[in-house]
Amino acid sequence: MSINDGIDLDNRDPNTLNEYLQVEFDDVIAEPEGTYSVDCVWKGAYSIFTGTKNCCYKLLTILFAIPVALVIGCSFAILSFQHIWCLGPAIRHFG
Repeated sequence: MSINDGIDLDNRDPNTLNEYLQVEFDDVIAEPEGTYSVDCVWKGAYSIFTGTKNCCYKLLTILFAIPVALVIGCSFAILSFQHIWCLGPAIRHFG
């Protein structure tokens, strides 16, 4: 059994935890009717926004995803240990 069994690489937010983070170019920048820039500027701004957002996100995940996952994994292990070995028995003992 591989550690990657059960990982869905197509749907990486199956529980829609980050639904509010669906930010695209037209969610941030919009030109009202009658006030349009030149088409090449609009297309260039779209390309730069999207490319920068994607590159920065990938760089940040390369640098920080593994350490953050390690810290979160340890935190949940500590929380589980406390509940299984300390809190649960104490509640059964005193309750």
